Amino acid sequence: MLKIKNLSFSFGEKLVINNFSLSIENGEKIWLSGPSGCGKTTLIKLILGLLKANSGEIDLGGMTPSVVFQENRLLPFYTVMQNIELVGGDKQKAKEILLALGIGETENSYPSSLSGGMKRRAAIARALSVDFDLLILDEPFNGIDEKNLELTINCIKEFTQDKTVILITHNPEEARLFGAKKVEINN
Repeated sequence: MLKIKNLSFSFGEKLVINNFSLSIENGEKIWLSGPSGCGKTTLIKLILGLLKANSGEIDLGGMTPSVVFQENRLLPFYTVMQNIELVGGDKQKAKEILLALGIGETENSYPSSLSGGMKRRAAIARALSVDFDLLILDEPFNGIDEKNLELTINCIKEFTQDKTVILITHNPEEARLFGAKKVEINN
């Protein structure tokens, strides 16, 4: 179980997260919802240890996280498969995921040759290809067209059946399709 207790964080004088608490059961899928600038991405960075809280506690309960950031973060001088292997992704599992995402033909392609939606799905494949218990998705469907949205959501659901997932999206339909429970953040 992921436990966040009395978490507070500020950028200088600007308080972003104030005394926030949340418990997420193993295998639970939640949707962090709230207006832009309310601290959703900051909360994710705190969970991942990329930022240090002013106060409070975060206990991952022994879970290993994997993440899809708002940006694709694909290294341009590596192929899609090399990007996946660089983070410890399993090559066979990655091939299966790339196929499930409809971009199986991209494994030897460089990011510069891919469309925005294909890059996004490659970043998702990278996150799903590693060994994880907690998947964090920060605006994961940006740039993915309607035709591939449901395919992408179904792929993520398939590969996270017994995993804990935190989804950030401003689109309620994406959260509904994903089947995530809403948690409102509004400081």
